[in-house]
Amino acid sequence: MDKAHSVLSPSSAEKWLNCPGSALLEQAITEATGDNGSSAAAHEGTVAHALAAERVSARLGIDMSGERDTVLTVAYAAGEVTGEMEECADMYAAYIGGMYDGMKQCGAVAVSIEQRVDLSGVAPGCFGTADCILRGEDTEGAVVHIFDYKFGQGVRVDAELNSQLMLYAYGVLRGVADDTAVVLHIVQPRVAHGVSHWRTTAGDIRYWVLGTARAAAAAALQDGAECRAGQWCRFCRARVCCKALQVRSTATGMPDVRLISDEDLGRNVLPLIPQMRAWLSAVEDYALERAIGGAVIPGWRVGHGRSVRRITDPAEVHKRLAAAGYDDSDIVKPEELVSLTELEKIVGRKKFAMLCSDLIDKPEGKAKLMPTADDEAGDFKKISE
Repeated sequence: MDKAHSVLSPSSAEKWLNCPGSALLEQAITEATGDNGSSAAAHEGTVAHALAAERVSARLGIDMSGERDTVLTVAYAAGEVTGEMEECADMYAAYIGGMYDGMKQCGAVAVSIEQRVDLSGVAPGCFGTADCILRGEDTEGAVVHIFDYKFGQGVRVDAELNSQLMLYAYGVLRGVADDTAVVLHIVQPRVAHGVSHWRTTAGDIRYWVLGTARAAAAAALQDGAECRAGQWCRFCRARVCCKALQVRSTATGMPDVRLISDEDLGRNVLPLIPQMRAWLSAVEDYALERAIGGAVIPGWRVGHGRSVRRITDPAEVHKRLAAAGYDDSDIVKPEELVSLTELEKIVGRKKFAMLCSDLIDKPEGKAKLMPTADDEAGDFKKISE
């Protein structure tokens, strides 16, 4: 599996397509700090993708003997592969397997897993890695299916007009006729409505890339490119120093909320909340970092939150209290189950539900506002079954 990333990667296309200035700003931050933005969540995603690729290969009958990804080998040894991760990978493999079986009824199917896609025709050095590609025919004729597996659960991603997948498709479709059907799939098992797909054509993909994406990429590689604030800011590493986001986040002022119309709430105010939170959180983190480093920020100082005492050596404490005559019934906590989330990770969601579903109660959650678009997508579990 290729771990490299280009400045204008397809995975960050939503940012540089909408905010040309973000690409070089993020690159400058990486070069200045030496921090490439890696995290525990990113590592978990890498492991999950390696496992998913292995399970898809097994489902489609591709011999992978002796070729297990090094990341996956290390992850198994370190105990990083959880029951939930395996269950999600199996669901993903089953979904692709269903598409594959349907195509096989119409003829031969060419399979590519973790294929590097050259996009240098969009921008110099641009490339990506498509998780899975199926080429063949269905009942309507020639078709190419492109799948993207997402293990994250924070933000639901939709396949329709998905810039990352459209760029992958452009790189995959060289030599393919314009009227060839292209189906883009997002498979995200850990979120509600976690699967979506969108059917288009090779010609429409090329029209978008040549008419929109290529020009946006050229603009993003120019020094001093314009920054534009929007929902894409939430994952941008440059948000703390972005003037456009600062202006957008503070432009609304503080009107009495009762004076805001329902129309303004839905169209102009509520969409700003994630951006404002992202910017304010980044500002707070940056200010703390500066203050810890010795900077004087007028009116503010470095303090410490509430600290919880902890026992550094429980066995020794137990030994000393027992020697002092205290009974275990008074000083030792009874054994208890780990959390429900941990149990599902260890056992796997489906198996745990089979064994204990009648012993689980899930009360209705606290009411919250959600975009109506979340109600329009299909449910992954229903489709995969």
